[in-house]
Amino acid sequence: MSESTAVDGDTADPMQDADAWSDLDREEQSDILDEALADLAGDHGEGHWRHLSARAKRETLDAIEGRTGPGAELDTEELSEAEAAMQAALDQTWTADLWAHTDDVPTVPIECRELSDQEQDIMTDGFRLMAALDEQAADVDDIDDVTFDSEFFDSLAQFERWLFAFLADVTTEETFDDDRFRTGHRLRSGTRQELLSEVFFRYEEEARNAQKFRQE
Repeated sequence: MSESTAVDGDTADPMQDADAWSDLDREEQSDILDEALADLAGDHGEGHWRHLSARAKRETLDAIEGRTGPGAELDTEELSEAEAAMQAALDQTWTADLWAHTDDVPTVPIECRELSDQEQDIMTDGFRLMAALDEQAADVDDIDDVTFDSEFFDSLAQFERWLFAFLADVTTEETFDDDRFRTGHRLRSGTRQELLSEVFFRYEEEARNAQKFRQE
């Protein structure tokens, strides 16, 4: 997920700073998250690039790299060693093995991209909201009666829009797009919950391993 708001001077980015986020009113928080959702959906920003087909990406890169004459000096500057290393780390992928621990269901390997820190924060909040929904589902007659406490989501509808866009964006295979996750077409029951859980527990394990390493 790309930067969702501009940072002027020493003003903290609400998407990176919990105190700055808390200082915003609900309407401002909703506007920022809606912009981030639009990025995930590919309407603009980095999300738009990620949702391009492989051919479109290749043609765009070829056009940039082959540009000559007036305006050529406007090409992106060479990345620093640190920035290049960071981009390489974010470009790595990993495999989420869905239902790997369920004997009667074939394991479904889905390749996923890495998440930035701010994406992990929103994903963690989304996972906890999903868990709260599952816990209360049997005790309410209407899903709108579910109570929840969320840092990023004002409503269940907003959470659902994020969930479908996020799952489509985190997977690298083009056939698993937003529409497929939204409709559930040709998805095994529980796929959305299983995939979000796999992503969540992967980063939870990374955090535990890092903490354990620091304590040794």
